[in-house]
Amino acid sequence: MLSRHFCAMTSNFHILSAILNGPWLITPDYAQAMLPWVASLYSGSGSVAAVPRSGYSSERPFIVAPRTGKRYEWNDTPPEGSVAVIPITGPITKYNGGCGEPGSIQRQSLVAEVDARSEIVGALYLYDTPGGQVSGTSSLANAIRNAKKRSVAYVDDGIAASAGMWFLSASAEAYVSQKTDQVGSIGAYTSLVNFSGYFEKLGIKIQEIYAPQSTDKNGSYRAAIEGNEDLIKQDLSVVVDGFINFVADRSPRARASIDKWSTGKMFHAADAKKYGLHEGVLPMRGAIQRVVALNKNSTPTISSNTKHTTMAFEQTLSAAQAEEFEVVEGGFLATEDQLNNVEAHITGLQSQLSASQETVTAQGQQIEQLQTAATASESTIQRLQTELKNKGKRDAVTFTNPEVGVEDDAEVKEDRYADLRKAAFPNWQG
Repeated sequence: MLSRHFCAMTSNFHILSAILNGPWLITPDYAQAMLPWVASLYSGSGSVAAVPRSGYSSERPFIVAPRTGKRYEWNDTPPEGSVAVIPITGPITKYNGGCGEPGSIQRQSLVAEVDARSEIVGALYLYDTPGGQVSGTSSLANAIRNAKKRSVAYVDDGIAASAGMWFLSASAEAYVSQKTDQVGSIGAYTSLVNFSGYFEKLGIKIQEIYAPQSTDKNGSYRAAIEGNEDLIKQDLSVVVDGFINFVADRSPRARASIDKWSTGKMFHAADAKKYGLHEGVLPMRGAIQRVVALNKNSTPTISSNTKHTTMAFEQTLSAAQAEEFEVVEGGFLATEDQLNNVEAHITGLQSQLSASQETVTAQGQQIEQLQTAATASESTIQRLQTELKNKGKRDAVTFTNPEVGVEDDAEVKEDRYADLRKAAFPNWQG
């Protein structure tokens, strides 16, 4: 009984500290719903037990054997080629909850463990979260994106909002389980609570005293309390810029439609797919098979693999003129029409390649002809220069001959220029 009481007290401290310490990436409806509980927690009358979350048992990672569907506990020894399933549910904090709920830091260690375990081929991240703390979010998202083994994000009949969307965008592919699932809320905000009135009712007056050197200490908070929100907005803007760029990097379609989703709006499955925020609707079995397919004969080591994988998938969909493919074991199932579209697309590319090769060949021939002409011109120039030099020598001898009279000298000059014109301009008439 004492351990439970201590667990609840510790959880209260962790949760309250996380709430009061910095901005969150979370849906406003969830945050507003939690305000009464936060107030009771602050006053000491509430408990972490009142937080509506699924509990540690449903947040504990496990492993699935794709061929049999058998589930294994995290510390079991599953067969080779198994898939790690890591739930990310409820409000996400940087540190673990007092009763064992994993925080962002612990989940980073799970990402590293997936890479290290040879029997695990990759990871499936299950999402149903309104978001969480800004602190710790970027680190976990980068860990997922930079993992050696590719992963798939999967919204499990729920939402992936705000910080959850940041995490979701880190995987090579993302899917939802239902058309009613939602993703988005790509933005950040913070709530400032002024407790001065609360403490005054308790007869407590708080006076803040700063060192004379600390003129900027808590400057954004103090300015906001006095009504100037600009500094806090600037801080939030830095976070959101990084958030938006991270999501945009997940696919060309997401970057092309950045103006549609970067304002904090939530989207149902259809619109979210249209804007490049996920790849489609799949059953969980299909999402697990995608993890296997993405990691077959693959040794990715850099984050760009996520971008390249998604780009290849979108290019295949485009070539097939399809909205989505049916997922089967080991890959996708395309219809006959879709295959015909892909074949026609390939034929068109081959025609373009042949035309380009013909153009290159023709241009190569033109270059050879120009080089030949240039060589001939250079030879002609050298020959003319030699002839001019030789004629100059002969003329010098002629002009120094004292026996040549004026009239004869004029004829020599005329003959000299005639020979020179003939050598330089064979077609000269005159």
